[in-house]
Order: sequence, then C-alpha cells, then structure tokens
Amino acid sequence: MWSSVTAAGTENGPAPPSRSKHSATLLGGHVYLLGGRNGNLPLRDLWRYSL
Repeated sequence: MWSSVTAAGTENGPAPPSRSKHSATLLGGHVYLLGGRNGNLPLRDLWRYSL
C-alpha cells in the first residue's frame, strides 16, 4: 500500500500521481518514491510503499 510520508493513509490508501524524472529506492521492506515531474508540474513529495 502506498502512503504519503507527510500525511496519514487509509487501508486502501492514496496513490502517487504519475511522474517522470523521480527517484526511488528500496529500504527495509519499503519502496520510497521522491519527487519528479508530472508534465510541467514539479512534484516535491515523498511516498512510501510497504512490501
């Protein structure tokens, strides 16, 4: 389940918007997704997905 690191998620949880030019890493059973761009819109968010 994806959850925003800065906001509490629900069981079904929100999902990060589509993006390009982002960073992602796997750490301790979680995937972290950082920033990027959605078209011309810069994204300055951090998401965590629990595996």
